[in-house]
Amino acid sequence: MLVLSRRWVSAKAWCAPCGQQVRMVTADEAAGLAGVSSRTIYRRVEAESLHFMETNEGRLLICTNSLAPDSRR
Repeated sequence: MLVLSRRWVSAKAWCAPCGQQVRMVTADEAAGLAGVSSRTIYRRVEAESLHFMETNEGRLLICTNSLAPDSRR
């Protein structure tokens, strides 16, 4: 038996489209939360259907509010 554990990286940050402080997560964590592949998350970011930000280090963070099905634009 092999057990793998992931260390999720999340942070509170300002989301301009939401107009509030929200939980931001990595693309991999967003994929897990949404039940889709990481590639799907990147496609949604490219299509601007998810709220996101990039850190100074170049890390992509996704707004968890925009993962809800009714918030997609």
